[in-house]
Amino acid sequence: MSPGTVALFGQSGLFSSGIARWINTGEKFGVSKIACLGNKAGVNETEMLDYLGRDPETHVICAYTEGVSDGRAFADALGGP
Repeated sequence: MSPGTVALFGQSGLFSSGIARWINTGEKFGVSKIACLGNKAGVNETEMLDYLGRDPETHVICAYTEGVSDGRAFADALGGP
């Protein structure tokens, strides 16, 4: 996979690995990070968004999530009101 500025995280390992293979074979952009949150026992979606938002190698963040555990904190990480 080519290095680049797009980061991807998802709740499902199957989704994250599948989209990574698709990006690797068909797209013309590189990836900075790919993460699978699984059952979110160690890191949740808000923490990942916050981390990637501060990562100098990442300019675009793509997320696949079935829900968020703390909507206000997630909105704050997005820079929302």
